[in-house]
Amino acid sequence: MNTFLDYLAVAVVFTLVALPSLIGHLKERAVDRQLARAEAGLPALDDPLSPPEVARRAPLATGRALTR
Repeated sequence: MNTFLDYLAVAVVFTLVALPSLIGHLKERAVDRQLARAEAGLPALDDPLSPPEVARRAPLATGRALTR
């Protein structure tokens, strides 16, 4: 039982030390995604004033079929 508590204590300390770093990493990834969307000319996902995106679909038929 003593060994289990020792491992548990190490896991808790490791979590407390690593958690701020992991949270910061997730925030940085969110910023990177926002920058990538801005470079692509797409509106921000969290901007309530931006118009909704329209899904772009490929045409169902080729150009030859449309001319008939």
